[in-house]
Amino acid sequence: MHLLAPPGQSPGVVVFLLPGANALDTADGIKAKMRELETRFPKGLRYLIAFDTTPSIRESVNEVFHTLRESVILVSLVILLFLQDWKALMLPVIDVTVSLVGTFA
Repeated sequence: MHLLAPPGQSPGVVVFLLPGANALDTADGIKAKMRELETRFPKGLRYLIAFDTTPSIRESVNEVFHTLRESVILVSLVILLFLQDWKALMLPVIDVTVSLVGTFA
């Protein structure tokens, strides 16, 4: 595909994801391909990713993991504080661990 534009202007390429597509993997693939293609560009030609939504997605994923860690710690402390029994603490911690492993497996 050839994109031609008048001098001083640039063509734009827009990427839309299909339903169920992984935005982070798609963006990483596009960036890797553009780095590869950049070596074959004519002298003086550059590319620019003008609008990238993946930083907010990455931050959202990181916040989910932080929230999950904090909730496990908080639940463990509440159980230990009110029941004051290590055996009562171990069962919910094991249950949460098994549930998370089952969910991501």
